[in-house]
Amino acid sequence: MLKTKQSFLRVGFLLMAIAAMQSCSSSKNNSKVISNAETEKPASSMQKKYAALLGVSPVNILNKSLYSFIDKWLNTAYQYGGQNDKGMDCSGFTQMLADAVYNKKLPRTSNAQYAAIAAFTNTRNLVEGDLVFFTTIKGKRISHVGIYLQNNRFVNATNKGVAISDMSIPYWKEKFVGGGRMK
Repeated sequence: MLKTKQSFLRVGFLLMAIAAMQSCSSSKNNSKVISNAETEKPASSMQKKYAALLGVSPVNILNKSLYSFIDKWLNTAYQYGGQNDKGMDCSGFTQMLADAVYNKKLPRTSNAQYAAIAAFTNTRNLVEGDLVFFTTIKGKRISHVGIYLQNNRFVNATNKGVAISDMSIPYWKEKFVGGGRMK
């Protein structure tokens, strides 16, 4: 009986030791999670705004200079040949954005920008900052350009002003010519 009681106590102590070790281990993991949660910054209003416009999570809005630039020009009126706050055209907008955000020099027209692409890609391989080209004028190969953002969305100057457009809608999908990286 004494031997059975001692065995029972040993098993009990062993179980308590295992439970204590698991408890310490899980509290360490919990403290890591808590400390990570404490160090994560909440999403800014700009991240929330552009996440909603792009249909992505705010944590995906990382390029502050890109979205700040877009925010400054969003809804600026369209003006052919324009490149200021009174009016903007598509290639003027992409030229200014490329310079301000990526420190890249682009030619002034959409056709010349198309010719200046380093490497072309299809829509599935586009990354944020790629130029996207369209033919919106019958008989003209390249007549429109924008900057790819995320989730099939791109920023461009349209006849309604600077806007974020969806490449998956039929209008843009049918007119898409190609996209690619700036040199």
